Amino acid sequence: MRRDIISIFVLFLIGITLFADNSQNSDFEYILSKDISNIEKYTDDFGINSIKSDSNGVIIDLIYGGGCSKHYFYVSSDIQNEKDDTLDIFIFHNSNQDSCDALLTKQVFIEFSKLEKVPTNIQVVNIKHPKTKWIIKTITFENQKYDVKKLTEYSFYGKSIIALKNNKELSLEIKNKSPFPYTGYVTKFDKNNKFTTSYIAQCGNDCFSILEGEYKVVSEKEILIVPKTIKFLKKEYCDGLNDTDYKNLQFKCDISFNEKGMKLKLIEDSQKNSK
Repeated sequence: MRRDIISIFVLFLIGITLFADNSQNSDFEYILSKDISNIEKYTDDFGINSIKSDSNGVIIDLIYGGGCSKHYFYVSSDIQNEKDDTLDIFIFHNSNQDSCDALLTKQVFIEFSKLEKVPTNIQVVNIKHPKTKWIIKTITFENQKYDVKKLTEYSFYGKSIIALKNNKELSLEIKNKSPFPYTGYVTKFDKNNKFTTSYIAQCGNDCFSILEGEYKVVSEKEILIVPKTIKFLKKEYCDGLNDTDYKNLQFKCDISFNEKGMKLKLIEDSQKNSK
């Protein structure tokens, strides 16, 4: 008898848990909509607690009143043209005639790549009220979304590519404006699969060098870098460093981009080089 009572009690607790989970998961739904005309009528009130963003999308903390019905949030996008850099995001709210007034919050992630209309280069995102078209929030991206397809469009500042001989990772920065006066290495990739890393300095009395080589983009996340030769100028300032021809030297790297620039992570290397 006691065992039966315990079993019933356990089942009761499981039932309560399942009910709580279902009610929690079923009171809210977030839907991406391609056709605004079908959802324009849903303009129930809601608020936004906070918005966070990166190059992939925006995270929005929503706040709204309810508690007795399932709520639907629809998201749609619009742009002036594909070359425009401004993305408009509209959020539509269907409260399902919920008459309760509990204060509810939900977080949604709006991923740019899944939206119907997205600029090729997003610089500004406007979160707009669907009814008034007023801007609720404007997000500005100071840097462009970099990727390996745009490798030849930028100059990269930091250490020399040859530093991969002694470092498993190398971070290079992209500057929207030339950071002159600048002292250090600048790496450029051209469209003929050639690269150079040059040492520049404000003062003329320095050991200037230029590293030349070839590269191959294996995939969006992998690159093969093949240094060929390094030459030193003004050798009187180079403490015995000599011009070097590299043979069979190559770096196979993972390549990734962020808002600051590029990171190379060495996968494997071949260092059978000779002078």
